Amino acid sequence: MRLTAPFRTVATATARRLPSAPASSPGTAVKRSRRAVLLGLGLPLYISLPSFARAAMSTTSGKHPPQPPDLPPRHPSMSRLLRVLTAEGTIKSEAVAEAMSRVDRAAFVHPAHAVIGEAYADHPLPIGYNQTISAPHMHATALELLQPVLRPGARVLDVGSGSGYLTACLALMVSPSGHVLGVELVPQLAAGSVEALRKAVPALMADGTIRIEAGNVLEGLLASEPPFDAIHVGAAADTLPRELVAALAPGGRMVVPVGRPGETQVLELVEKLPKEATGKHYVRVTRLMDVGSGYLTACLALMVSPSGHVLGVELVPQLAAGSLKALRKAVPALMADGTIRIEAGNVLEGLLASEPPFDAIHVGAAADTLPRELVAALAPGGRMVVPVGRQHGMQVLELVEKLPHGGEGKQDVRVTRLMGVGFVPLLARYGLDGGANVDGVKGRLGGKQA
Repeated sequence: MRLTAPFRTVATATARRLPSAPASSPGTAVKRSRRAVLLGLGLPLYISLPSFARAAMSTTSGKHPPQPPDLPPRHPSMSRLLRVLTAEGTIKSEAVAEAMSRVDRAAFVHPAHAVIGEAYADHPLPIGYNQTISAPHMHATALELLQPVLRPGARVLDVGSGSGYLTACLALMVSPSGHVLGVELVPQLAAGSVEALRKAVPALMADGTIRIEAGNVLEGLLASEPPFDAIHVGAAADTLPRELVAALAPGGRMVVPVGRPGETQVLELVEKLPKEATGKHYVRVTRLMDVGSGYLTACLALMVSPSGHVLGVELVPQLAAGSLKALRKAVPALMADGTIRIEAGNVLEGLLASEPPFDAIHVGAAADTLPRELVAALAPGGRMVVPVGRQHGMQVLELVEKLPHGGEGKQDVRVTRLMGVGFVPLLARYGLDGGANVDGVKGRLGGKQA
């Protein structure tokens, strides 16, 4: 499951109706004593974190030994993005900047996103099969955390390798003489990543530095593999996977999100360290960042308290229950005084019929078209943020503003297209189209998805 990055990167902006109306400043629709509604609040936040969180998580630095001579060229568009990530503090080492600058992200996204330049924006993008390529800042964060062990000759495992972009970056950092094994549960994604990698880093594919396997990494796939110096896991596990800890070499590092669907998930750094007295090894686990559900609900509630109200709507009962548990721990006072209310149900099937209008609406899953029911639920002057577009096509994050117009009290709606995004479908993720399972999107690590 995926959420997009904050609104820092604007790809396109067009307005429909009332083009001359002045735009209100950001945040004006969410004020104290206001009402807000969130849809799809159970989505994990692993793929995209705010810049202050990204800077806090980038804790490593260092320089990389000289690269082999047959490197792909640097890409100017990637370089511009990387300068921003470096200025924010997300990228700290020359090694990470060098690797990411030489892997063209456009080769790993849908051609439509590459044409309009979305490949170089700092947010996730859909790659098909209910999966996305992570935002560049998350790739940079993972590379920085693993960077101390990413040296020439190192062995790396990329679990949930998806598009193959991060696999390519890892391979550049351990070449020459290193090896990266990418494991992807979805066979079509594995095949697509092989094609993209052959175009983006042909030398590393030809000399065997990169190998892609389709399968479940927890079902014996690693039985014959030597230990790995670095492991990156791109999907959440219920608990820390023992199989992957066992696959770490002494001194190795692993980055993995841990937590059950609908509950708080934590990005963890796992280090296998030698215990000098006995000659055995022990594991140190550092909890880097909570990335679970209900987070945005709590933030909105804090912004509209003490007299405001936030209604969170989640169709999957298990996710609704999980968010309640997380919210009671994180913001107990706002739960106790009724500022936050969570409902399990379909927001498009009359759930809002008895609700007064909302000053702000956030939608956490993509609708095929702009939902009329939600536009009708906006109060005059209200704002809604909603991703619009079909699952395997182009999706755009839209800002919807309900503006007063004319002398008869009628309302006009202004829609601003902000940027291309990759969201799970509003209905398909709940299994309502017969294609998705009840827990949402099919996962890539033991049946779970980050």
